[in-house]
Amino acid sequence: MSLLPTNPVDLKACPVSPLDAQLIESAEEGDINGIKAAIESKANVNVRGEWRGATPMMRAARNGHQSGVELLIRRKASVHAKDEFGWSSMFWACHRGHLGVAQALFSQKCSVNIRDFSGETPLMNVCGSDGAQCFQLVSFLVTTAKADLNVRGGLKNLTPLDCAKKEGNIEIIDFLMNHCTPANKSKRTPVGPPALSKDPKDPNDPKEISQSSSRQHAPGTLNNHTVHPKSNSFMDPSTSVPNANTET
Repeated sequence: MSLLPTNPVDLKACPVSPLDAQLIESAEEGDINGIKAAIESKANVNVRGEWRGATPMMRAARNGHQSGVELLIRRKASVHAKDEFGWSSMFWACHRGHLGVAQALFSQKCSVNIRDFSGETPLMNVCGSDGAQCFQLVSFLVTTAKADLNVRGGLKNLTPLDCAKKEGNIEIIDFLMNHCTPANKSKRTPVGPPALSKDPKDPNDPKEISQSSSRQHAPGTLNNHTVHPKSNSFMDPSTSVPNANTET
């Protein structure tokens, strides 16, 4: 899936101070002591860095630092902020396959149906990926977080199921098929070898010769002539009267 949705916006409100830069770096690396020290020194927990205008929360979520995310949550950092391309912390956690981080963010009412600037949702992004944690994330987003399965978006206006089909992840496709509304399901054509046709009949096969003879001399016929049922005479198919050479 595209990492760079269209129409980014400039969210860098002001230059980053050295203290705020320390917080961003600590969140990026998952340095709990560094995060604590920066916050206790009055660093801005929602500061936006130069890279995509991402906040410390986004940096920690992106790299799967669940302890850092939970610490920032306790220090009132926003879980709803978006970067320059419309990606929230939930987006980053899902894109990178960090289930524990996604669960922590969801516990704080972080939306799973948030859209980036291309209209894509976190579920669509995960369904279009092939990471090891994709199925667990899809299951969480659908069954626990109740992510919208019918939404369309992204650069190609796809549904989550469309994204999974494009990636070819059979496990996710089957899971979504069992949870989608009937209007959004489509039949999966089974793939397999074509049905084998019967072998052509061998005219030299004794069984075939016997069956052919039986068909040619069925009861009531003799050499393609119909036997008269009462007189034992036979009728030439080309005439409507008994053959003149037949004894009566």
